Amino acid sequence: ARADEELNRRLAGLGPVGVEALNSVLEICCQCLAQHKFRFKYNAIKMGVVRAVANILRLKNAVLQLTCLRFVRACIALGDDFLNRQLVRVGAVDAMMGILRQHRKRDNLLRSSLADVVSTLLEAAPSGTGALYDAYAAHRELLASVPGLQTFKAVLRRYDVAHPKPEAAPAAEAAAGPPKENGLAALGAYDEDSSDDDLGPKPKPEAEQAGADAQTEAKPAAGSGSGA
Repeated sequence: ARADEELNRRLAGLGPVGVEALNSVLEICCQCLAQHKFRFKYNAIKMGVVRAVANILRLKNAVLQLTCLRFVRACIALGDDFLNRQLVRVGAVDAMMGILRQHRKRDNLLRSSLADVVSTLLEAAPSGTGALYDAYAAHRELLASVPGLQTFKAVLRRYDVAHPKPEAAPAAEAAAGPPKENGLAALGAYDEDSSDDDLGPKPKPEAEQAGADAQTEAKPAAGSGSGA
């Protein structure tokens, strides 16, 4: 809060001519980024242009904020992950969410420009992953509460598709129930739960079974001799 007050105090000291000059410099930066792309990207990070844009976004000046939003949109359109991480690191996303919090229920240029930034992100990074998506997802409640525009909700849906909830797999396993026993496990249950009486008489040894068969064959032969 103190840093924002200091920035606004400096802006008030510039006067109308200084604000117009600063806006012209920002316009030139937007043009350079659009024409030179990756060459200017290196200079924008090295010279602190990206950080300066994030700071100017916190100023209470709609004209400067609109120009900074055009610069941020041009940065995102490059599809460069390193530059996107720099935007998050210097606080550009948090500054844009501060503007959205003030204008989320107003149909004005600032809210429309913020929606254009999100649309550019959806086109440049359709995968739904990256530092910018993570930064936007951190402001889920704010984005979901914006009336009228579905663009802010679309970035949340894209993020949710790319980051499914891990609770889905355990829920599916619970619905399937306990695992069924295979055939070997069912046979092994005999050792603990079954008794000999449940399974019937045990088979006789081979020698004992052979003697019993011989006696059975001898009985008919003896009966036929006595009859004679």
